[in-house]
Amino acid sequence: MLVTGGTDRLVQVWEMPGGALLRTLGGHGAGVTCGALSPDGKVLVSGSWDRTIRIWDVASAKTIGILKGHTDAVNAVALSPDGKTIASGGADRVFRLWDVAARELKFASPEQELNVTSVQYSPDGTLLVTGTGDWKEWKKPGEVKLWNSATGEELASLPGHTAQVNVAEFSPDGKLLATGCADTHLRIYDVAARRLLTDSTTGQGVRRIAWFPDGQRLALGQHPGRVGIWSLKAAGMKAVYAGHEKVVYAVAVTPDSTAIISAATDGAVMVWTVPGKE
Repeated sequence: MLVTGGTDRLVQVWEMPGGALLRTLGGHGAGVTCGALSPDGKVLVSGSWDRTIRIWDVASAKTIGILKGHTDAVNAVALSPDGKTIASGGADRVFRLWDVAARELKFASPEQELNVTSVQYSPDGTLLVTGTGDWKEWKKPGEVKLWNSATGEELASLPGHTAQVNVAEFSPDGKLLATGCADTHLRIYDVAARRLLTDSTTGQGVRRIAWFPDGQRLALGQHPGRVGIWSLKAAGMKAVYAGHEKVVYAVAVTPDSTAIISAATDGAVMVWTVPGKE
């Protein structure tokens, strides 16, 4: 199963492989910007320019909850590993934590200096990472911060970013953190040591990141329209896929690592075959 969201205000569920459309989920009043699935695939959370977060039952394609509180577009959502909490970040420069069962706000962060562009839980659920930036003035340095996911306490700010931070993603084992920036750089940090390990230019702005299950490769969605595979071992790009005509806004790696799925503002979702293991 693959889930996509778009500026047509719709969330769509597709059969994989094959690409047959299974369900269409309608309800958002503006474009869908982000989403997250529960581990069992039964519950979907989506965020929108309409400033709301919707909780969906995937099987029935029905909304089972609407979370309101953001005062501007919702840019990012994440589900905690136990499925009990939703984290969201928005253009109002605040990230929020929501109780899934009660449909209530648990925590709202202090206002950040720039828009919250990315939010993600660590695999063990103890940490939350946020990235910030300004879409209109993307050359302003964004920030990447680590937070206690239970209390919202700020734990660390990771240095080195020279432009808008588009994405921050924990590795599958939670030991590394990769960040993608509008300055074309991919940065990788040691989470425990809060230390920068790698700072490499990729040739294009890094819009989205998805780790491979092996934790040794990353799929990159880039601006203006490229998809790539970055190897930690080689410290460079191992494969590049060209086909999208506009910015790649989302990438995902299939659980068996045989394919990358990308979606872009050209309205296309593409599936790319991945070479064998390194």
